[in-house]
Amino acid sequence: MDQEFDTYQDNRNARKRDPALNMAKGAMFLGVCSLIATLFVPIAMPLFFAPIAIVIALISRADRRTLHPQAAIAVATSVVAIVFNLLLSVVTALTIWRAITDPAFREQLNAVLVQMDGRTLEEIFAQYGAAIPLS
Repeated sequence: MDQEFDTYQDNRNARKRDPALNMAKGAMFLGVCSLIATLFVPIAMPLFFAPIAIVIALISRADRRTLHPQAAIAVATSVVAIVFNLLLSVVTALTIWRAITDPAFREQLNAVLVQMDGRTLEEIFAQYGAAIPLS
């Protein structure tokens, strides 16, 4: 009796059994989540998801010389999310530093903050128990 082979079904079953591919898919999911989180929850979530995605992507390589395409996407999206968030952190720190040290910039920032929030920068800092040194 001839045995019929369903190559499509055999390929699907083989992919389901490949733990490296499943890890690469999970890493890709985390990498894309870190990139999306960059838009909605900057700094905290992307810097949590992205390194995990990179580690899982590298682990999924197993004995292969190259990464699965999904793992490569995970590494790329995670690196983009990390770089963007680090740049965002630096720009934020420089803006705060400039607001503290430059009185003209502080006045301009206070005018914008009063329009947006009804409070000045000094009032916002006082809310958190911090004081801006006047220069």
